[in-house]
Amino acid sequence: MYIHDPKRFLGMKVVVTYRDRFGHLHTTSLYVHDIAYVPIYGGYLVGDLDDIWLDQVTVISPMT
Repeated sequence: MYIHDPKRFLGMKVVVTYRDRFGHLHTTSLYVHDIAYVPIYGGYLVGDLDDIWLDQVTVISPMT
C-alpha cells in the first residue's frame, strides 16, 4: 500500500488487516492520527494503540 492510499482515513476509526514479519495475518482496530514517512523504511500508520508499516497492510476499512 502506498502512502497516498490511506490518507482518506485520517481522523477515523478503522479496521486494519496486516501481516507480521512471519507472514501471519492480524486484524486490529485503531484511530488513525497520522500517516508518516521514514526515508529508509517507508510509510506507516500512526494509530492510537499501534503504528503499522504500510507495506505490511493488506486491508483498511472504516468502522461503522
